Amino acid sequence: MKVNKGFTLVEMLVVVLIIGILASVGLPQYTRATEKARTAEAWQTLQQIYEAKRLYRLTNRAEPQDFADLDVKFATQTGANAIGPEFWTKNYHYLLFAGEAAACGGNTKIPLAVVAERSDPAKFPYSLEFCNGVRRCTGSYCKYLGFSHVSDISCATAVGESGGCFTD
Repeated sequence: MKVNKGFTLVEMLVVVLIIGILASVGLPQYTRATEKARTAEAWQTLQQIYEAKRLYRLTNRAEPQDFADLDVKFATQTGANAIGPEFWTKNYHYLLFAGEAAACGGNTKIPLAVVAERSDPAKFPYSLEFCNGVRRCTGSYCKYLGFSHVSDISCATAVGESGGCFTD
């Protein structure tokens, strides 16, 4: 009597099919979770920039023109301190708007705005704005990240002209 030890081809195909189905369901969820984590990190950085900019404005009665003007230092992708009106990290391009009304939809006299655009806008078409204390997401990827309320303020960032403007 011969006893076969091992799996049949059909059993192996069923296992591979089940793994493929689980991967096809799990991979988009993983991508969404990692992008939400990156977004949370960007919101934290934007809030720090916003508060540092607000403190600079209260102290100096002027707009900061440079990240070097702020009391808080921000590290760039290379690890150096950010200088100039913008800096890059691995995932985002941060912009320091100096009193430009377009940054806040043109609805405020003296806007206080900072923006983070995704470093790879072809893959992740959205940008984040912190404008006068309001968080907004602009672009076609915002709904995927969980933003649902359409903003009543027009957004004016380089990435987000298409796809709408959302608040959380």
